Amino acid sequence: MCFTMSFGTKSVASSFRISTINNKTCAAPSSCATPGIAAIRAALAPQPNEEAKDAYFFVTDLKGSYYYARTLSEHSANCQKAAQVNKTVNTEK
Repeated sequence: MCFTMSFGTKSVASSFRISTINNKTCAAPSSCATPGIAAIRAALAPQPNEEAKDAYFFVTDLKGSYYYARTLSEHSANCQKAAQVNKTVNTEK
C-alpha cells in the first residue's frame, strides 16, 4: 500500500495516522495490524456453533443477539430485524 500524505494527516482509506521517516511514508501500527494469539487461533481453527456453521453473513443488535444468514436476501431481512430491535433499545434510554 502506498500513501502520499504529509506528516500527521489521517488516511482517507483508514483510521490510522501517517508519518514520514527518512523520506518514506509509514503507517502507524494499529490493533488490526497486531492481532492477539486468541484471534490468530480462532482464524486458523474456527469453531462456530451449530446455528452459525453454514452462515456467510451475520449481524448483531444492540441487545447482543446474533442473526445468521446464508444468502444476502436473508441477511438483509436480518438487518431489518436488528434495526427494529435497535429502535426499541434507543427509545428505552
